Amino acid sequence: MQATESGSPSGAHGSLTKHTFWLMLAKTIAFVFSLALPLLVVRSLSQLEFGQYKQAFLVIATAMNVLPLGFNMTVYYYLPRERERQPQVVFHLLLIGLCAGLVATAVCLIYPQALVALFREPALATYAPWIGAIVPLWIVGGLLEVIPVANHEVRVATAFIVLTQFTRTTILFLAAFWFASVLALLVGALLQGLVQTGILLVYLHKRFPGFWRGIDRSLLKAQLRYGLPLGMAGLLYTFQTDLHNYFVSHRFGTEAFALYSIGCFQLPFIGLIGEAASAVMIARVSTLAQTGSVFEILALTARSMRKLSAVYFPAYAILMITGPEFIELLFTRRYAASWPIFAVNLTLLPASVLFTDPIIRAYPRHMPVLLRMRVLLLAFLFAGLWFGTRHYGLLGAVGVAVGLGLLERAFTTWYFVGRVLEFRRRDLRLFGDSAKVALAAAIAALATLPLHKYLAGAAPLRVLLVCGAFYALVYVALLLGLRIPTPGERALVRGWIRRPRWSRGTASPLS
Repeated sequence: MQATESGSPSGAHGSLTKHTFWLMLAKTIAFVFSLALPLLVVRSLSQLEFGQYKQAFLVIATAMNVLPLGFNMTVYYYLPRERERQPQVVFHLLLIGLCAGLVATAVCLIYPQALVALFREPALATYAPWIGAIVPLWIVGGLLEVIPVANHEVRVATAFIVLTQFTRTTILFLAAFWFASVLALLVGALLQGLVQTGILLVYLHKRFPGFWRGIDRSLLKAQLRYGLPLGMAGLLYTFQTDLHNYFVSHRFGTEAFALYSIGCFQLPFIGLIGEAASAVMIARVSTLAQTGSVFEILALTARSMRKLSAVYFPAYAILMITGPEFIELLFTRRYAASWPIFAVNLTLLPASVLFTDPIIRAYPRHMPVLLRMRVLLLAFLFAGLWFGTRHYGLLGAVGVAVGLGLLERAFTTWYFVGRVLEFRRRDLRLFGDSAKVALAAAIAALATLPLHKYLAGAAPLRVLLVCGAFYALVYVALLLGLRIPTPGERALVRGWIRRPRWSRGTASPLS
């Protein structure tokens, strides 16, 4: 566990903690910008319109994840390795992303009734051309948050993430505030796609001059060979994670889907931390795998899980206590019935510390195992959703989705950590701090329960603030009492308090 990133081949690019910090800072600022948007939308639209809004953007998100077939992720593997052919690497990303997005454009223009068939919502046929125009722009524009990270320009990526989220939030917020319609939000999303794609092209022109000049066929084939198996696994994973939304919307209607989508609300800040850690880890693990440094990958994975558990475990614990107030405060009392769905959905949060995606991408030869597992899970998901929604309604749908999600995490951890990284019993010591964090989070939750019961009936904001502050004090005290923070981490926090700035060449105490 004491192995450092600086000792690895990737150490020259700075510590995992420092790079993760910069990306997390960017995504935290982006989260602050975007937090107001769903709160305004849910108050500006009726439940039916809100359901239509969620359906339209669900289609956009699914298309962005499915159509490029994982090709975007090849940038993490090939950009650091192909120093002489970096312009071709990024041009291939643009080309494949654009072609993939145009598939959605063609479907939406030629057969808009496909959306009606999916959701049984006639209004979506009207929005189909807008959705078709948004998808290619968002696929290509999304590279602005990927390429700088793969190029080890973490601070540049930080600036881009903040800038794009600021423009996105501003445009969509104004659309929701002034026009309060689903169409206005889609027009705003289209404008954001144009802005983000424009910024991307300027960046690529400066960093990779002449990137548009041609295709390197051998490199493109290599990227496709690497990316397509990952893409198939990603496609299956997207179907696995999104299918329950389509199932519920089709079976129960748009208004019920609005309620369900609130219950399946993904905590933005939590997702930001995972995305930041993953973006840094993918490049690091790939480099270590290339040199056969298996134990270093295991140690790096343990450090990442430790950092994630310090946030994910307490977030899960406090939300299981104050979840009803959280839902009411964010989404109004109209959506209070979403709490049971939200409670089941939260179960995935502590399991998210089982962090295997960077390992999966670094060992593509094991991809067939993952593909077979996901095909099997998808079959179980279809059967489970059919039975669950028929007998248990909305709770049945989320229960099946969460249960299979937990099963997949358990399998990928066993296979990629246990077998690929050759995990042994003696390696359990690497994960000892994560277990201590779980204990601290559980004890703090038990201490907070009586306070929550005492505040029953109080305003949601008051309950969240009082219980959250009390929980945080107990949790931090337990972390210190169990001696979980390392001397380096304590020194880092003291340094941030005394001198809240970070010089470019200074290594992090945690590295």
